[in-house]
Amino acid sequence: MPFKDFIERLSDVKVQKGDIPVWWLYTVGNGGEIFYNGLKEGKIKGSYCENCESIILPPRIYCEDCFERIEKFVDVEGPFVVLAMTQSYLDLDGNPLDKPQKIALIGVPDAKGGIIHFLDPDTEIDTGDIVEPIFNEDRVGSLKDIKYFTIKK
Repeated sequence: MPFKDFIERLSDVKVQKGDIPVWWLYTVGNGGEIFYNGLKEGKIKGSYCENCESIILPPRIYCEDCFERIEKFVDVEGPFVVLAMTQSYLDLDGNPLDKPQKIALIGVPDAKGGIIHFLDPDTEIDTGDIVEPIFNEDRVGSLKDIKYFTIKK
């Protein structure tokens, strides 16, 4: 089949079975390292652009608006707001979950960006609610160091 032809039916797809040894190393970058080290300490870090006077979450080393280099990083203490949310009824392999997972985009007013994370499965939470992170006791510098976000008391 020439390259300019398009596959229009699934039966036209050809499959070559085998293994391809692929290895990679993903680095989180300087801003990501600050973010994940902050999570390990039980803190949510953001970067502060002194030119724009804005906080960026998760942190970056360059401002995406003014392109200035950022060298100031701050603890972001909220308030954390549920900007958008959804529920997942399937796991990553497509298997049904015992209990739906609530997933949300968490943001901070007057900050750029946000974090996508789980919400407390046992609490009614809606868009616009103020939430707080619940950190795990044992933290390793991963996004999973945050157990979930729940309603702020």
